[in-house]
Amino acid sequence: MVSFLSESHGNLLAINISKVIDKHTFEAINPELEKVINDHDDPRVYLELPEFENVTPKGLYEDLTNIPSYNKLKKIAVVGDAKWKEILVKISDIMMSPHAKYFNFDEKEEAMSWVKM
Repeated sequence: MVSFLSESHGNLLAINISKVIDKHTFEAINPELEKVINDHDDPRVYLELPEFENVTPKGLYEDLTNIPSYNKLKKIAVVGDAKWKEILVKISDIMMSPHAKYFNFDEKEEAMSWVKM
């Protein structure tokens, strides 16, 4: 399930994705993401990822890196509570151009501040 958070404004797209990530998830996100990317020189994403059902790090990595215009994002803050999500963000940061950083759920405010800077 995809929820666009009230913090979405200007160059920031704030999203909460819960339970399942599949092609329908990305179909819901892509129009909003493309709008932010096309309208701003420094697009950023704040992404909350609560626990999922049947999601693997490899599958999530492939899904995230197949998002159109992924390499145009300046920053991605990922907020979650599973260790593999932190590993995924580190791999993504090395292989892709946007700067990605992982935060625990108790660091939500710090994540939002970081992605906006």
